[in-house]
Amino acid sequence: MHKPMLPTLVDQAPEQKDWQYEIKYDGFRCGIEWKKNDIRLWSRNGRDLSSTFPEIINWCNNYQDNVSHSLPLWLDGELVILRTPYQAIFSMIQQRGRLRSQTKIKQACVNRPASFICFDLLEHQAIDISKKTFHQRRKQLEDLFQHVEASSFQLVESFTSLANIQKIVDLHQSEGIVAKHTRSTYDQGKRTRQWLKVKNYRTIQGVITGWNQHNDYIDISVKARQEWRPIGKVKHGFTDQEKQTVIQFIQKHGTKINQHQWKVPNTVCLDIDCLDVRKEEIREATFRQFRFDIEPEDCTEQKLQSELMQFPKEMEVTKPNKLLFPHHTKRDYLYYLREIAPLLLPHLQNKRLTMIRYPDGIHGHSFYQKHVPDYAPHDIESVAGEDGVQDILCNDLRSLLWFGNHAALEFHVPFQTIDEKYPNEMVFDLDPPSRNEFPYAIKPPDSLKRW
Repeated sequence: MHKPMLPTLVDQAPEQKDWQYEIKYDGFRCGIEWKKNDIRLWSRNGRDLSSTFPEIINWCNNYQDNVSHSLPLWLDGELVILRTPYQAIFSMIQQRGRLRSQTKIKQACVNRPASFICFDLLEHQAIDISKKTFHQRRKQLEDLFQHVEASSFQLVESFTSLANIQKIVDLHQSEGIVAKHTRSTYDQGKRTRQWLKVKNYRTIQGVITGWNQHNDYIDISVKARQEWRPIGKVKHGFTDQEKQTVIQFIQKHGTKINQHQWKVPNTVCLDIDCLDVRKEEIREATFRQFRFDIEPEDCTEQKLQSELMQFPKEMEVTKPNKLLFPHHTKRDYLYYLREIAPLLLPHLQNKRLTMIRYPDGIHGHSFYQKHVPDYAPHDIESVAGEDGVQDILCNDLRSLLWFGNHAALEFHVPFQTIDEKYPNEMVFDLDPPSRNEFPYAIKPPDSLKRW
């Protein structure tokens, strides 16, 4: 069995001509052993996952004849459940991996199937090609994918421009970037500097509220209204001197409440790098720095949400607590726009935009706007309209959030782009008579998608 080669974590990816870049997906590192009469999905630790993720095996079986000339194969990749083409949801693949009931597994395959993102080829026609260069292996992998149709099985996209892939990572909030040297060979079971990974960390702020002397984890909390809410723990990233300073502070000012656990006054603020915060767990938490310049009360739940959303740094939300909907503020709306931006922006790309703005909320006065206002930032794109005035384009996250910050609640675009004479998409308007019949409106588009 092949053991995966592992990338080295760095702060910044190299930007030279001999490097290529791929999206780093947040899932399970896996290998596919594909023989004529046997297909196996293996975890990096040698566990057979074939029965847990049958949709991957079924896909391979469907294309068995198409790739028969290349078998046996060994493919390296990441097993994921995708939210967007460039963002995977780790918690969902983790839940899938825990399922044991075949009934539940079959249902999960239908409701939210997993995908295998393939990024390397180690064996082709039973020949070990791991000592070929990455460029050569990638070429063979691309040739292989000419014979199949991607769905549950996808070839990872490769980029030659670091700037271009960084834009995608920022928009989709991908896990990060993997940089690969084009002349690198595949060293099985080793961590290498020929592959480098850069994580798309969010930097959050929290307050030390406890310490477990046994496992050395420090408890972190934020202010939620009038209470302190625990959000997780941090252990790594401290220098020896920084960790000693924290322990001395805890032992001097804290209270030992049992054999191992200490309770600490809410006085010390930290910056922490992480991938996410969910259910009182900070994923891949790493201490960044002490924040003696802020007060503990500044470390709020709202601020945590904003930090996890990774809004553009220059963005300033005006009147964030203003109600735009009966139970939702402008802040809530901007969070929602940020979350759906990777899915919404492709439909707005290079199309003349007409917004409907509701400055006093959904039930207040509204007005149409299709021209760029004089006070708009200079980086909002536009195109000359028929009346000689600049029409609005919404081509990036900054523009979308700026419009949302100005209470644009409706976005209307034509079916053609500014570069095309004819429509480039078709819209089916399905109107179920009531909510009870809404499932009937789901079936036609689902059938069209499969077709």
